[in-house]
Amino acid sequence: MEIIKGYKVIEIMNEKEILINYGYVDGAQKGDKVAIYIIGEPVTDPESGNSLGTFDAIKDELEIVSALEKFSVCRKYRSVSPLIKSFSAIMNPLTATKTESIPLDVNKEQISGREWKVEPTINLNDLVMIIKE
Repeated sequence: MEIIKGYKVIEIMNEKEILINYGYVDGAQKGDKVAIYIIGEPVTDPESGNSLGTFDAIKDELEIVSALEKFSVCRKYRSVSPLIKSFSAIMNPLTATKTESIPLDVNKEQISGREWKVEPTINLNDLVMIIKE
């Protein structure tokens, strides 16, 4: 997987579509995944003191639906299971699976208290990373 940074949100067309300044001349293709993100606080290795980068946070993940020359149209999609109407489905209804985070067995004295500070609203000039699989 390759991650390409350096792009941004250039227009909010409506509640379902945004434009980013990444077009087919840059390699954009319909179906490419993109992430809207914010740069987070610096992270350093406690042993060496070396910088490990920033604790960036993803606001949302979208897909390119149309790649034009110098920009692309992006939308968010989610998977929706079709309702199966059969006798077996009525007798054994499908239940939605939910995942949740469970606590780790960590040394509580070493907890840093760092939090992801994400304001999820997409704004003009938000940063965009391209995720090439």
